[in-house]
Amino acid sequence: MKSRLTDMEFEIVPFVGVENLRFGMTPQQVADILGAPSSIGEGYYGERQEYRTDGNDLLVTYDEKDNTAVHFGFWPKMRGLSFKEKKLFQMPELEALAVLIKEDDSPYEVLGIINFLGLGITMSGFHEEDPSQKAVAVYKSGDLDSQFGSIKKHAIPFKLP
Repeated sequence: MKSRLTDMEFEIVPFVGVENLRFGMTPQQVADILGAPSSIGEGYYGERQEYRTDGNDLLVTYDEKDNTAVHFGFWPKMRGLSFKEKKLFQMPELEALAVLIKEDDSPYEVLGIINFLGLGITMSGFHEEDPSQKAVAVYKSGDLDSQFGSIKKHAIPFKLP
């Protein structure tokens, strides 16, 4: 029997996936690990989006052409989400940002989202310490470049402790 989604461990592996979830998986392969989605929707480009919810917790987005996983999005109830064995939602916000900056020291902000192109990770709500905006998203290689490459990049607007 699968444990509650929010109790599962999810270690981010840049450009590969999160724990046993890998980019390139089909919806059935993801369901074999996480169970059936709570709801299925369509994104801006017509891509399949699956929500798994113990209360708005995990989003899986699939490529609109081949229907394979290209994005995993997490909200704060996913307390087991980690990077370099640091639980990102269980530590102070700026410390969580510092963990990623240690690995990619050239992040930039676009529309309130901190983008780590070198890791394929975005974070929102951490630098503003705004719980309502807090999220972490993980992307396959090149996917962030295609989404944010043409947007003017701004230096991050905060200082780390």
